Amino acid sequence: AFTDAVRASGPTRIQLALSGTASQPLAKGTVTLEDGSLSLEKPRLGVEALQAQLCLDGTRLEIAQLEGEMNGGTLRGSGATEFREGRL
Repeated sequence: AFTDAVRASGPTRIQLALSGTASQPLAKGTVTLEDGSLSLEKPRLGVEALQAQLCLDGTRLEIAQLEGEMNGGTLRGSGATEFREGRL
């Protein structure tokens, strides 16, 4: 692990094709996490039963699904962003 402050687990399926250059990468595909978990030391955060699907298309990253149980409550989310020059 890179750090003990963040821990993640769960089956992950990655279907991804990369093209472009290092400074302007293009990605197409999906990353799917099923029944995962995530914990952060600071701030103290725990996520269980995590379901997520990320869709990449060229310079666009979409969170198509984000659901789970966070610190005893419900977590749901979605959204999208664009990559420019290799950055979000």
